[in-house]
Amino acid sequence: MTSPSTHSTLLICGNAEAMVDGKQSPCPKLAPKVCKGCFLIQYCSKECQVAHWVSHKVDCKSPLMKSTWKPSWQREGRKPAFITGDSGPFAFGQTKYGKQKYLWGNVPAIDVVNHCHNEAANLPERFSLLFAASGDVRNVVKSLAGLPHSYSGQCEVVINDRDFDIVARNVIILLTSLYFDPDEAANIMLHIWYSALIPKQMLCSLQDKILPLFQEVCSKTRGRPAAALQSKTWSRGARSLRLVLPKGLWDCLPSYLQVPDGLSSAQAQKIMMATTLPPERRDYVDRAHYTRPPPWRVCTTKFRRDGILLPFGNPRSEFDTPNPTFYQTTDFWPMMDSADPLGGWNIKDVMRLAPLAKNDIYGSLFNYLQDLLLQFCNQVSRLPVHFQLFQVDALDLPGILRQRGMDCPYFDRIEVSNIGDRGYLGPQTIIGTFGPLLKDKSHNPCATLLTLFLNAVHEEFSEADSLLTIKSESIRLQNYLPTDPAKFQPGHMFDAEFMRFNDARLMVRDFDKVFEKFMQKCDFPEIGKAAGLVAKSKNTIIEPWPLRLTTKSTRAEFDLLHASGHIGSERHFGFQTHNATNDQETKRTRAPAPAPRNQSYPKKLLLIHRSTKVTKTSIPSGVALIVYPLVPPPTPYDHLTTKQNKQNSHTTNHPSLLPKVYTSKLLVMPADKIQEGDKGAVLLSFRSKVSGSLATLPITHLESGIPVDCHYLSWNWGGSHPSGVAAEVKEGDVSVTSHKGNEITKHGEEGNPAVHIARSGNDVVKKASELQVDSKASRSNGTSSEAKREEAKDDDKAEGDAEESPEEDSEKSPEEDSRDAKAGGVVESENEDGEEGGAEAQAGDKRKADEKADASNDEEEDAGAKNTKKQKASDDDAESAAANGKKKKGGHLKGTDSDKKPAQEKREPAAGRAERKTQSQSKTES
Repeated sequence: MTSPSTHSTLLICGNAEAMVDGKQSPCPKLAPKVCKGCFLIQYCSKECQVAHWVSHKVDCKSPLMKSTWKPSWQREGRKPAFITGDSGPFAFGQTKYGKQKYLWGNVPAIDVVNHCHNEAANLPERFSLLFAASGDVRNVVKSLAGLPHSYSGQCEVVINDRDFDIVARNVIILLTSLYFDPDEAANIMLHIWYSALIPKQMLCSLQDKILPLFQEVCSKTRGRPAAALQSKTWSRGARSLRLVLPKGLWDCLPSYLQVPDGLSSAQAQKIMMATTLPPERRDYVDRAHYTRPPPWRVCTTKFRRDGILLPFGNPRSEFDTPNPTFYQTTDFWPMMDSADPLGGWNIKDVMRLAPLAKNDIYGSLFNYLQDLLLQFCNQVSRLPVHFQLFQVDALDLPGILRQRGMDCPYFDRIEVSNIGDRGYLGPQTIIGTFGPLLKDKSHNPCATLLTLFLNAVHEEFSEADSLLTIKSESIRLQNYLPTDPAKFQPGHMFDAEFMRFNDARLMVRDFDKVFEKFMQKCDFPEIGKAAGLVAKSKNTIIEPWPLRLTTKSTRAEFDLLHASGHIGSERHFGFQTHNATNDQETKRTRAPAPAPRNQSYPKKLLLIHRSTKVTKTSIPSGVALIVYPLVPPPTPYDHLTTKQNKQNSHTTNHPSLLPKVYTSKLLVMPADKIQEGDKGAVLLSFRSKVSGSLATLPITHLESGIPVDCHYLSWNWGGSHPSGVAAEVKEGDVSVTSHKGNEITKHGEEGNPAVHIARSGNDVVKKASELQVDSKASRSNGTSSEAKREEAKDDDKAEGDAEESPEEDSEKSPEEDSRDAKAGGVVESENEDGEEGGAEAQAGDKRKADEKADASNDEEEDAGAKNTKKQKASDDDAESAAANGKKKKGGHLKGTDSDKKPAQEKREPAAGRAERKTQSQSKTES
């Protein structure tokens, strides 16, 4: 591993008002001297310090710098704003403020490899890492930066998060590491990650090198359905980054490198401060300040005001442009007021790189991140690293990876953040979902699935427990935070010292007993066994409780933890596979985990239309059938204007990309109840909290929204059967525009809607009565599975910029589909076209009738409009081929453990503290 540099300890002179060449300008000299009054700022000389004193005096002599400082509510003799109604002193309220997004990590980063305590010098030649709910890329950065310099193997890194804002920022940060020299890349990555304002030249550099990569994809895929998945691989020598997104999100991606029109730096800071320093949140901010050392309060206030991550004394004049990865609109700051860059890093590591201005906590973080990011970029520049990024629900990820050849077992490390908390998915669901992806011990004895439980001890610790332990905790806490007993009298309940003491009791709690109770309730041994995993006897990746205090902790360690905003209740838990003597034993012991009770089960439904006959032989196994009048929504999501999408992008997760929903009363019946002559056309997906299987589902009327899924449809055209993917189903007019500019429109009626079908060539529009559900997904777009495999294989070998090419993944063969269907699983497919032209015939591509039909698509559509009656008559005698159609899973969480609790917090942190949960995969996140 590269050694940390020491250049950053000598900062630029803090005199921003120096006279340089007869003009007032920041002094450009290095600063070997420090202000001894505050240790926040460095100077090149005594002369510069004196010249700057008028400005610096405001901070150096700030009331926040005094050890006697008290929060405003205590100085003014009033009840603080966070105590509402009749809540007493032990029920201090904490109202969240701002947008509940987590663009910055709030738990210290982890090196998930930690080779020194694991593989050491025996790292595999191909090392695979999976970050299933990544949040930002801090764990990726720390893990790759920590690899030994002697390692020369191939690294595969899969990164997923459900929040598109997070994914977009991660893509930009990682592409920066590929397209810029390490020194420049590290600086850009740091400020794109953490600074609200950036230098104009920095944004121009990104717009020159990164923005065209996004624009090219958008240009080549123009006109394709918003929901269609699209992949692109960018290669740089032996390194690459592959991104998979719905087409609609690709269209949004360029805006993350474009400042909204009319947004100035002053306006951007005003928008940010409306969240970080609003008058109505003064008591919350003061409460957070009171736990921090006096100099940190001044540093925090400066960062909340300007939002620029720099050493305290560094000039800010060059930072004149809003960071567009934060400002997608001109309406709001996209995070809560508690968001803090310090929350994502180990405070002890940060303090080790403190500058001469030792009290400058954000200067320490700046130095630490510069060195860490430089190490990361150096590793990326020398190693064959392959990044793959997805924006999907965590539970959909294993199926998607399987489509890309990442069969079980595959990964050396799997990190799932805290989505194993019962407020989210729960340990049983997480272990059962990701356990099969972990390499067996026979392949890598150190392979680990790492989970994080942020809320387990708080969920298990009841109010009654708190009353029983309050005395013992208070006695122990007195060793770290001596408090006058008079502060505990009724007249002092709102005293800041008492409140700080009461908050800090959590830090000395006995977490082991509480977590043991949690494990017993969840039955860790049993759910691990069901997935072929066991708990690691010794955590070799990270300590189980890396932040908590011990009996040997000093007062200084307590103060540092208290100031960091963490509690110490953050529990890491590692799993590994059972010992297995052969592959057959491995397969036996690693059976899928049983589904938790009350899980949301995905179900296939067949939409019945009155004009198309269905026989029992065409009904896939396990498919229920529904009959209902189709009712279109008043405002389909895909008809929202660009302005509406912008306004809602942070509250509805890009509504234009959500599935179209048709609400109606449904008649649901099991497949075995279907009668000969019933009619059907389009496969849909449906989720319902239903106990039991489809075979026992009674006939009933339900009221529900049905999201239209993408499925392969085919129709008769001459002697061929062209096929495509259902992109829109609608009563009324549905139009598509061909590549030649011809507009084709069909009018759907009640019971026989019009269907927009997406294809690699021209999109088409058909009536439902003209279509059949195609059970052979490999026929999609007229390209054989084998040809697609060859194309993907060629793409993987791309070298350098000249070889950047669209990537199309192979699809399962009909035989594989059949095997999956017999196994009772949901056969999953991605309609993942490459970039335009990617479906062109290549060497070995065997196209026959379909190719001919594609070539004359415009003519076909015009003729089809004239001969609808003739085609209808022909199709009335055709059976719907609905068997085993591949389906794309919706982007919602599918289940939780049986004892799942609502996503709530036992303890709300003060403003400026790390949030106790990470919502990157949360159900409640929008």
